[in-house]
Amino acid sequence: MDFQTPEDTVPSDFITEELARQLVGKPKATGAWRDGDPAGERLFAPVGNLNLEGGKILHQARLAYESWGTLNKDSSNAVLVLHALTGDSHAVGKASKEHPTEGWWIDLIGPGLYLDTNKYFVVAPNILGGCQGSTGPSSLDKSGKEYGSRFPFLTIRDQVLAQVKLTDQLAIGTWHAVIGLHGRNACFGVGD
Repeated sequence: MDFQTPEDTVPSDFITEELARQLVGKPKATGAWRDGDPAGERLFAPVGNLNLEGGKILHQARLAYESWGTLNKDSSNAVLVLHALTGDSHAVGKASKEHPTEGWWIDLIGPGLYLDTNKYFVVAPNILGGCQGSTGPSSLDKSGKEYGSRFPFLTIRDQVLAQVKLTDQLAIGTWHAVIGLHGRNACFGVGD
């Protein structure tokens, strides 16, 4: 029996620094938003160093988010919209160079719609570990290299911790409503 690896199943050469430099300016092989890409409608909230449930520290983490409407004086009109784990904060808006897809809730969020932005301040964050601006595998670590496969394992609690820090930065004491696709909604305080 032959247990050796056939030659045509392994790369012939590793990618050198020179080969990596030759990729500059060429289309990305991933749809991930990267530092230096146009922000589009994304806003960024630095949530600081996060002590992760697994014991590691995620240094200088940030959450990307988009918002619509105006937060009222007592912050009682804030609605948090959560999305699928690998989704995007681009819930409203047209496709563009910065946002390759149209907003996924354009028929629900906006003036006069179900989440009426004349009445509510609507916030849709990209999840921690996501690929559209929040700290994730395509982000740079503190040495300036992409995390890639070295990105730490995250739990739902880690993701909620980052969203709580975003909530604090936006000066929202209690969300008027939390809308989303999975059980982490229960981790936030919701007003009457």
